[in-house]
Parts: sequence; C-alpha cells; structure tokens
Amino acid sequence: MKGDKMKKNKMDPIGNLIRYGSFSAKWTTFFAVVALFSICALGLTKVSFALEEWPQTLTNSEIDNSKQLSGQSGVPNGGIANKYIQKNGQRIPIYCLEEWKHYGKGSTFNKKDSNSFLDDGAIALLTKAYTEYPSPSERQQAIIQLALWAYLYEHNSAWKAAADATQSLPEPDDHSGMSVEQMNQLKANTALWNDISPWIEFAVNNSQGFADPKITFAKSSNDFTVSGSNNEYVISGEITVSSTPAETLESFTLGLDDNAAAGTKIIVIKGGQETEYSKEEIKNVEFQASDLSQGVKLKVKIPTSELNEKTKNFKLTATGNYHYFVGYEYYLDDSHQTIAVGDIDTRPASSYLDLSASYKVDVPSTAQDSSMALYIIGLVVLLCGTGIIYANVKPAKQK
Repeated sequence: MKGDKMKKNKMDPIGNLIRYGSFSAKWTTFFAVVALFSICALGLTKVSFALEEWPQTLTNSEIDNSKQLSGQSGVPNGGIANKYIQKNGQRIPIYCLEEWKHYGKGSTFNKKDSNSFLDDGAIALLTKAYTEYPSPSERQQAIIQLALWAYLYEHNSAWKAAADATQSLPEPDDHSGMSVEQMNQLKANTALWNDISPWIEFAVNNSQGFADPKITFAKSSNDFTVSGSNNEYVISGEITVSSTPAETLESFTLGLDDNAAAGTKIIVIKGGQETEYSKEEIKNVEFQASDLSQGVKLKVKIPTSELNEKTKNFKLTATGNYHYFVGYEYYLDDSHQTIAVGDIDTRPASSYLDLSASYKVDVPSTAQDSSMALYIIGLVVLLCGTGIIYANVKPAKQK
C-alpha cells in the first residue's frame, strides 16, 4: 500500500511537483509564476497610450474684453471676442461651437459625455490651428473661429439645423447664428473670405478623419557612384523624404542601422547647401516639418576602404512626430455656449529604406592586355628554350 501512495500520477503534474518535487524545483517554479504574472500585469496596464483625460469641469474661463474684426460685414454681432481657459497654469485658446448662444464668462463648464458638433472635419481644422498657431494672435484666433462656424454651417447638418432654428426666435439674441444671408455677406468680404476659405477647405478634405501618419523615402537611383580624386567614397543618388499628412508633422529624425559601414555619412541637402553628418551625429539632429516643405534631399556617402571586395546591406531610417488634436466639448446648460477644447497628441511613425553598396578594386588583367615588349621577350625565351631542347635530344652523327 505504501508503494501505491508514492506512485506519481501522470495526469496531475502540479500535484506531483507539490508532493514529490525537490525544494529547489518548487522555488524555481514559484519565481517563474510570479515573473510571468508581473509581465502580464504590466502589459495590461500599458496597452493604452492615450492622453490624460481632460477634467469633468473647467473653471477660470475668461473672455478677452476687446472685440476682434469688429464692424466687418458678415461677422456675427459685429465682432468676435477671444476666449481662453486656464489649464495647469497655461492659457489655452478655445473656440465656440454654438455661435448663436451666450458664452458663460467666469462660469464652470461641464464636460459632455459625447461630442455633438465636433466632427472629424472640425477636429482636423483645430489640429491645423493648434499646430500652426499654438499661441494665436487676436486676428488669427478670430479667423479660425469664423472658419469653424462657416464649416459647420455648410457641412454639418446637425449644426445647421440648430442654427436655422434660432432665426425664427421672437427676439434673436446678439448671437443670432449663421444664416444664408450672413454667409453671403462673409463671402462678399473678399479679404476676409480669402483668409477663411483655406481653413474650411482643409476641414472638408479631412472630414473623414486624418489618415494614419506615414513617413517614406524615394530613391532617384539604386546605384552608388565612385567619388573623390582617389576614389575615396561611393555616394548614393538623391533620396527624397516625404510625409502624410504633411499638415500634422512636427519634426523628424534620421538614422543608419548598425549594419552601415564605419565612416558612413548622411549628406543633407537643404536650400542648396550640403551638410554631412556621421552616424553618431545624425542621431542628435531634429529636423522640422518646414525642412520637408523646402524640398530637403539626402545622399549616403561610404568610404571605399570599408567596401573592398565586400557588399554592405543596411537601412536608412526616419521617424516622424505627428500632432493631432484630441477634442472635447464642454457646456453650461442648454441655453449657453458649447465650447471646444483639446490637447495635441503626439504620434510617432517610422520607416526605413534598404540600401546596398559595394566597391570592387580593379586588378590589371594578363594575356591580351600585356605590352608588346613583354610579348616579344616571352616569344624569344620560348624559341631559345625550344632550340636548347632540340640540341640536347638530337642524336650524334656516326663517324
């Protein structure tokens, strides 16, 4: 009976470990389980990289006392006031979504559970605004506000329906709401409309949301050419860097992977000027989105001493940092203004370009390439040798 009790059960490996396993085996298993649990728990807590949510209420809201674009045809109420909220000690511009309602100066705004008017086009417009004008001037903020209202009136049916409903009020308040007449007046003001219309067009073109960011390379040639008075280098053809969507790119970095030959350099061509960076130097250089708009080009330069009779396969890398507006709506109540606020979310996007470079040292060939002198000397030696051999093997005459 005792032997039966000591017999291991093949269907119960955990029980066997507990009953019959050695002390060290049990502790090893325990630490392995703890480590696996920790990794899983860490992974579960790190799956989201979303920005910290905005608070449920916004206080310390303020409105600028001055009126911008006052007295111009098509501008609601004869002018637009700049509005801000304070967050973490920073003064952030905000935009009204319901032009026809009063703004609750100095009041507490409550965060909506979902957005009513802040559609993808409006978010795209505000992304562009926050990217280009993080601290807008009074006129810039007023232009963006007008563009937002005009876009919503012409391309957001819910917003237009709400605005149209205010036109029949017995006593329209000072925020009367966009109307066909008001839109026509705005468009008739050529100078003002020329500032507004590009923002509306941008919002319309991105009304289905921004595409995922992408940074890419394009080669003008697959070949490296020899350069230098003594063939010291091989240089690639021009390489173009491009980005989509270009409007949200903030900056980008370049690099070479570890397979690149020692002494490899990246040549950056900007404004007609060439600047060389080593593999180590390029890691610390941050290029701006404006560099792409100016048509920056790249070349890769490799010492031939690192390529003798060898082929180097390596990657040219790029990482772009993209800004996106993450928008939220806040309001006081149904009779007051809904405002749009948000943060800029930075999203990275990386890409690489495969490159292959080689350099073969030319070795003079023999035979047909020999000089005539060497050929004649060889021929004479051959004939002399033949004569000597013949003389030695010829039988002597009988006397």
